[in-house]
Amino acid sequence: MRSFVAFTLTEKHRLNVLKTPVTVSTDTKINPKSHKKSFVAIWDTGATSSVISKRVAKEMNLTPIGKTVVSTANGMAEVSKYIVTLELPNHLVINDIEVAEGNLGTNTDLLIGMDIITLGDFSITNVNNCTTFTFRFPSCNKIDYVEDARNLKITDLNKLKREMENNIKRDGNKKCPCGSGKKYRYCCGKEKIQQAKKELEKMKV
Repeated sequence: MRSFVAFTLTEKHRLNVLKTPVTVSTDTKINPKSHKKSFVAIWDTGATSSVISKRVAKEMNLTPIGKTVVSTANGMAEVSKYIVTLELPNHLVINDIEVAEGNLGTNTDLLIGMDIITLGDFSITNVNNCTTFTFRFPSCNKIDYVEDARNLKITDLNKLKREMENNIKRDGNKKCPCGSGKKYRYCCGKEKIQQAKKELEKMKV
């Protein structure tokens, strides 16, 4: 596995909105009057690109590097775009990411979109109604719940096979209850033992 930086957010209830602190900075050659500043970011898998509010752009004295067209609730709009560096929890830094300026309302400073989310590995779990949100950068390992379920099924199936094999061996070596003196597998249990072996052969893993 490759080396990575990660953070985890855990709450003792289910979260409907994922929020993290974020420190925004920029290249002082492009924005000589700018400085680092902390804001709150919302993680949005429905956003193609990351967005900063007009307030963030103004408070940080950001200079646009150009224009871009974005989709909004009111249709397509041409907005300013900037280059910024984002420092997420646990010193996870995303350098020189292009963000658009948007109208995010009064309570939202920044949207982290799929342009950042797809740089790493992003997962949410809700065990016992407690949300755990974790993110690592860069992406370094596949997370596949279907594969996990298959591996668990294989483990359970192997356990069942071992139990059946042990039962065949144990029961087959017992003396037959008919009183012949022969082992059960060679007497009255011959057909049952053979049938059990056929069932084992069908259990392919």
